[in-house]
Amino acid sequence: MASRAHPEKSDAKARVCNWCGTVTGSCTPVGIVHAASGPGSVLCACPHCLSRHRFVPLDEHPADSIGTVFSAQPPRA
Repeated sequence: MASRAHPEKSDAKARVCNWCGTVTGSCTPVGIVHAASGPGSVLCACPHCLSRHRFVPLDEHPADSIGTVFSAQPPRA
């Protein structure tokens, strides 16, 4: 059994979805939260939230993007 300090290799990349809280190894980075002091963080979405909210993966953002979360979903009127 793996401890929290030394996770097994199989669960070393497990991340929490920032929208639904699901822990999965297949979260996709979709944005960056910048911090004034200290490190920022990467926002990740599980496959369900990625398609539900129609997020654009971070590696597909425009070159001049600052990491804002993009959605392909049109804004509500």
